[in-house]
Amino acid sequence: MIVNLTWNSKAWEDVSHDKSNFGWVKSHPRSAPSESWNFYLPRNSKSKRGWFQVQDDRQPAKFEDGGIIFFFSRNNSENKNYLVGMYAKANFGKTKHGNIVAPTDCCLRFYNYVRFDRKLHLPPKRKRIPQVGFTYITEKNAKSIIKDALQAGSTVNGVEENSDPRADFSKLTRIAKLYFRGIRIPKFQVQEINSITFEAFVKKEIPNFTSDDRITISKDNAKLKRSYTRHQDLLNRAIETLQEKGWHSCRIPSDADLLASKGRTMIILEAKSITPANQRSQIRNAVSQLYQYSYELSSKSRWKHRLVLVLERCPEDYWFEFCSYCNIELWYKENKVIIRGRRNNT
Repeated sequence: MIVNLTWNSKAWEDVSHDKSNFGWVKSHPRSAPSESWNFYLPRNSKSKRGWFQVQDDRQPAKFEDGGIIFFFSRNNSENKNYLVGMYAKANFGKTKHGNIVAPTDCCLRFYNYVRFDRKLHLPPKRKRIPQVGFTYITEKNAKSIIKDALQAGSTVNGVEENSDPRADFSKLTRIAKLYFRGIRIPKFQVQEINSITFEAFVKKEIPNFTSDDRITISKDNAKLKRSYTRHQDLLNRAIETLQEKGWHSCRIPSDADLLASKGRTMIILEAKSITPANQRSQIRNAVSQLYQYSYELSSKSRWKHRLVLVLERCPEDYWFEFCSYCNIELWYKENKVIIRGRRNNT
């Protein structure tokens, strides 16, 4: 069967506060939906208890113990529906800590979510998945979902930190063979992301990523030109530094100054020119921009974010401590070289 979860940009491993159309979530904005931890899988635990919303008077009586429960969710920021994971060998039964349980080694969040296809993934008379409750599916539907999950998980563009897509694919393969004898298993491959594919990813996956920032036009055109030139030089130095370390960069006009990728980690970089007189306002503006960019991107990609602020000159020591507290890396330019962190820390 398939059950519905409210969207979670933290991959149902922790609480998130994403936009939701679920009535319960809307009416309890400060509370955490119980399914927020459905894919938090402690390594030393043999079983996993999960949760989905179901009415007390409408229990899944036809669901057979040991079956598969697939999890559906809608990403409202993209207006797209996904199948995000599964519990195999699952049992239903309401307890203090959940209403479904399965062996931990049979619980899997799909590394690459599966685009939901109503014609393939639901029986003919079913048109949607209710927010509260469940939807029974046929064996044919389940096999289609498994095949699509195998296909989606067989090709990985880079690897997220603290994740093992090959192990996830092996787990999915084992589950597929357990339920569907003779199912075709595609070959697993990792495609490293280069600067071209990263830029294509950004344009495809986050095309609507825009900020409300506007350039304040100075009446002094010469001053504006000098400021723009210094900013471009600062960005070019940052790009060179990142490329030397194996990062692939992508410029996005009107948004964050720079995005860069390595594996499945994304750097969001903001560059600022400062003087002793304006460093306070410039750095505070940059910090708020970086947090906004990270928030907007969190619902559009599951990559880990690193926030980086690059300054035209070395600021006062206070700002290194401040940025460290904010989990932002502070870099600066000195003699045409980018220094990453405090002095003498390259």
